Amino acid sequence: MKLDYTHLHNFIKFGHTTIDECGASFYALINDAVICLVRSFPRPVHTYAMMFFLHYAGIEPGQPLNFFKNYYSPVWSCIPHIIQKSNKAIAHKEFIPHAAIAHAMIMLLHSLDDHINDGQITPDHVTLLIRNQAWKIFWDHI
Repeated sequence: MKLDYTHLHNFIKFGHTTIDECGASFYALINDAVICLVRSFPRPVHTYAMMFFLHYAGIEPGQPLNFFKNYYSPVWSCIPHIIQKSNKAIAHKEFIPHAAIAHAMIMLLHSLDDHINDGQITPDHVTLLIRNQAWKIFWDHI
């Protein structure tokens, strides 16, 4: 017996989610984490690091600083979803910024390591500095 799943496309819409206030706040926090990462470098590196992130995220001059626009929304929204759906979870207000920063760093590191490994990104000194600092920030916040 062969199952027919062709009718499911009417009900399932991957990548199309409604963002509530909590999700939008969390998304703003993970984007701000990239700016904090850039600011954590010595001042002479700021421009190079920011140019790297703008290019990496495909952000053109004048566009909003949306560093995670190429990620599917369930990836970046899982933490606020868990917090909202679990009324027994202990989520102190100070937990959420740490979770957002750690989550942003690990998403960047996963993608960055993947692209360095497959040769799409050359591991130059700025890229490796970004990678090392992102790991440090990740560990500091978990």
